[in-house]
Amino acid sequence: MTYTSQDEDYIQLLSAVDQLRRDHDRDLERKSRELLHEVENFRHQRRAECVRFLQGLMPLMEEARKVDREQDFYVAHRFNALRYLRNDELGLSNIIADLLDPSGAHGQGTTFLQAILELLSVAQEGAKSQRSNTMRVPQSLLRNAENILVEKERTIKVNGRPRRIDITVDIRTRDNTRYCLALENKPYAGDQQDQCSDYLEFLEQEYHERYLLVYLPPRKWMPSKYSLPDPKRWINHFCVLPYVAISESIDEDLSLDDSELADSGKVSTMNQVETADSGNDLSKFVVGNGTSLADWFGTCIARTHAERLRWFLREAQLFCQQDIGKSNMTDTEANYVKDHLEKNPEHANSAYAVARAWPHYIHGVGENFFKQLTDKVREKLASEHEELTIKYRYEGKSWAQSLSIYKESWRQYGDAKDHHSKMRNAIYLECHANLTDAYWGLRRARPLGQIKTESETSQRHEQLGAELEKKGFSNANELWLHWERPRYFEWAEIVVELVRECNSGEGEITKYFVNRLCEFVDRAIPVIDDVEGKKNFPPKTSTSLTSEAVIRAS
Repeated sequence: MTYTSQDEDYIQLLSAVDQLRRDHDRDLERKSRELLHEVENFRHQRRAECVRFLQGLMPLMEEARKVDREQDFYVAHRFNALRYLRNDELGLSNIIADLLDPSGAHGQGTTFLQAILELLSVAQEGAKSQRSNTMRVPQSLLRNAENILVEKERTIKVNGRPRRIDITVDIRTRDNTRYCLALENKPYAGDQQDQCSDYLEFLEQEYHERYLLVYLPPRKWMPSKYSLPDPKRWINHFCVLPYVAISESIDEDLSLDDSELADSGKVSTMNQVETADSGNDLSKFVVGNGTSLADWFGTCIARTHAERLRWFLREAQLFCQQDIGKSNMTDTEANYVKDHLEKNPEHANSAYAVARAWPHYIHGVGENFFKQLTDKVREKLASEHEELTIKYRYEGKSWAQSLSIYKESWRQYGDAKDHHSKMRNAIYLECHANLTDAYWGLRRARPLGQIKTESETSQRHEQLGAELEKKGFSNANELWLHWERPRYFEWAEIVVELVRECNSGEGEITKYFVNRLCEFVDRAIPVIDDVEGKKNFPPKTSTSLTSEAVIRAS
C-alpha cells in the first residue's frame, strides 16, 4: 500500500493528537492522585484533631465529675424527690392541677393560676400578645377563688365518644359567663384518634369563644394529624406549652405515620413536629419565645411565700429539665466543656463533629444491645416456651425501639401486621431512639378495627388486668397493663458499659434484662393464656407453626 505525503501528514497528526491525549490522561491521573492525597491528609488531620480534642476533654470531665461528687455531699444536685413519687402522666397532672387550684393546699390562692395565664397571654382583657387568642379573662375574676373550679380527668362526650380532659379550670362571672383553661398533659403517652379535635369541639360548644386548650408535650412539637387533623381551624384556641423549650435534633428521624401513632400509643415519652407537607407552622401555636412549663414553675418559685413550697417547686422544675428534657449532663460538666472550647477555639469543629456523630453512634449501640437481648432471651426460653414469638425492631425514630414477647394464639386486636406484636397484648421492653426512658412490662394492644367497640376492648383488658393483679402486676395506665422503669432506664448514661457487653456477649446489664424479661414470661404467660388463649379467643385461621417458624427476630 502506497502512502502519499498527505496521508503521512494525516498519520502524524493523529499520532500527535494521541500523544496529547495520553499526556493529558497522565496529567489528569497525576492531579487526581494529588487531590486524593490531599483529601486523605485532610481526613487524617481532622481525625487527629478530634482525637486530641477528646483526649483533652477526658481529664477535664474527670475533674468535673470529682467536683460534682464533692458538691453532692452538700447539695445533692442530682437528687430529685419526684423520682421517688408518682411521676407518670396522672401524677404530674395532679401536681399541675393542685397548683392551679386557688383552694389547693399550697395556700397561695390564685397566684399560680395567674402566673400561667400571664404566660399564655390570657390574663387580662385587651392584653397584647405575640400569639392571638380570643380568651381574655378579666383580672377581677382571678381575685376570688370561689368562682374558679379546677377539675381533673373531666369526663365529656363528643361525637358519641367518651373522653376525659386531663385538667380544666372553669372560671365564672356573676352572670354565669364562663371561661375555660383546659390542659392536655402529654409527657409520655400519645394521642388517641381525633383526641385534641374532640376536646376543642366540646370546649367550643360549652364555652363558645372563651376557652383555650393547652397541649403539654415534653418538647416543642404539635399533636399529630391523627389527633388534630385541622389545627388551623383552632389557631386562636389551641397552643403548645412544652415541658422544656428544647427542639429535637434536626438529624434525628422522629417522624411517624398515623398507623405507627395508633399502634405505639406514643408520639415522639411523643408527638412530632408536623411534617413539611402538612402546612402547619409550629411557631403559630407554641407559647412565647422559648417558653415552657419549667418556666411556669420558675415563676411560681419566685412568687410563692412558703419556703417548703418553694423547695417542692424547684424539684418540679428540675424534673422537667432533667427527666423530661433529658438534660443528663450536669452544669459542672457542661461548663468545663464550654471553658475548654473557649480556650481552644481550634477544637470547635471537632466538638461539632462529635455532636453530629453522637446520635448515629448511640443508634448503633442501641440496635446491637436489643439484638443481643433478643438472642439471649430466645436462647433461655427456647426449651420451655417454644411457641413464643420473640422479636425486636430498631428503626431509630422516637419509640420504634422495642423487644416484644407474645403468642400468635393470643387475641389479635387489629389488622396491622407489621407493628409491634401484631396488635396483641405482649411483654415489652421499649426505649426512645436517643437511648433514654426505657420501660418494660405488659403492653396493651392498640385496637385498629378488629374489635367492634371500645367497651369490648375495655372489658377484655379489665378481665386480664384483674387476673394479672393477682400475680403482682398492678401498675397499669392507658398504654400498659403493667409497666415499670428498669434499674437501667437511661441507657445514654451507660453507653460505655453497653458497648463492652455487646463486644463480649455478656455482662451484668445484659443478665439483668434477660432474667427480668424471663421472669415476666414465667409469671404472666399462664395468666394471658387463660384469658386470651386459644380456648377463649381462637384466631381466625388455625395454623400449626413450628418453633423454628414462630420464634424469630425481626
